[in-house]
Amino acid sequence: MPGNLFKIIRDKISCRVSSLCFADLKNSSITRVNRSDKEALQISQDISTTVEESLIVESEDGEKLCVFLKGGLSWPWSRKVTPVDEATDAIDELGHEYPPPPPSPDDIRHTINYPALKAGYPLAHVGLYHLAMWVPKGQAHSRASVADELRGAVISKRVIATAYKFNAVEKFFRRTTPLMQTIGLLFEAVDKPQYIRYHRNYSDFASKSPLRLFQTTHRACFLGLALLRNLQVEPHKDISDIKDGYVAMVCFGDFCGGEFIVPELGLKLDFKPGDVIFLRSAVLEHFVAPFDGQRSSIVYFTHGNLSDNISDNLLEKGMRLV
Repeated sequence: MPGNLFKIIRDKISCRVSSLCFADLKNSSITRVNRSDKEALQISQDISTTVEESLIVESEDGEKLCVFLKGGLSWPWSRKVTPVDEATDAIDELGHEYPPPPPSPDDIRHTINYPALKAGYPLAHVGLYHLAMWVPKGQAHSRASVADELRGAVISKRVIATAYKFNAVEKFFRRTTPLMQTIGLLFEAVDKPQYIRYHRNYSDFASKSPLRLFQTTHRACFLGLALLRNLQVEPHKDISDIKDGYVAMVCFGDFCGGEFIVPELGLKLDFKPGDVIFLRSAVLEHFVAPFDGQRSSIVYFTHGNLSDNISDNLLEKGMRLV
């Protein structure tokens, strides 16, 4: 299956070359984005063309910067029920069993007035789950060998705080297994060396931590996911993510608007349920245009302070995943 997906991505998706140099992006210091809502809206309006087909944008030095796979979640599957249907049901079930917490007040990605926003969705869930293995803010950690320690990483406190939350999250991971499998397959087809790097890193952590309780497929490769329920996403760079890596994004629901904007690439993507985006999130500013209706999204990520130091050696030795 990965071979077929690779052929599709290589031969059937148009490619656009940006004037940006990825080597410069990843070697430069990353600063927080500071834009007003008015500025973001103007950027969205200034990009006149909305991309409605699959597209790859590469840097001038040949690295993929953004990969947009229109309908990509259905590509590996032949059955009528796609991962979109099961994931949508799983998101709704999670919300009923464990309502989403509000975003952190200091999270610049979601600064819109939360009480007012929640009041606009009286019958729906509004909030943000972080279901991840990461290093808590302010906690010291070591860059020693992956095999020796977890470098201060723990499972998100809200996941394991109570039995009902743990059970709801564990069920959510099981129900979204086909989605996670699909993301892994597509990631391997998009950038196999990076997929191997992420997969090996995930497997190392899962082998010696509670993360293995949430490992429902051997295709799992990201250490965390953020699940957003009806939240606006404002201009930002994910400065904690792996600097030369990717995030994978999918969305769900029934909504209008919500285009995905990458200003530095001049991109406005028609991002709808069933589509997949792989983005260099740490070095490229991005946000979601305003939307009407019910919209959820999942962002798969790994923080840079938990990226491994052994994957390059694996690649040099020609080791392969099974």
